[in-house]
Amino acid sequence: MPTILATITVVLAFIPMAFVTGMMGSYMKPIPFNVPVAMVTSLFVAFIVTPWGELPDHEDRPSG
Repeated sequence: MPTILATITVVLAFIPMAFVTGMMGSYMKPIPFNVPVAMVTSLFVAFIVTPWGELPDHEDRPSG
């Protein structure tokens, strides 16, 4: 649960950057998009890919 809450906090913290205008707004425009995408991808890897990679490999078991 702390991992999910930390991810949500970071994503929500970067949302206001999407509303910055002027010269800095155009400079920072990719940040509020890329940070949440990276955080959600990282959460997916932490909860799905890493545990899947730790599953036991059954190829060395004799068949039959």
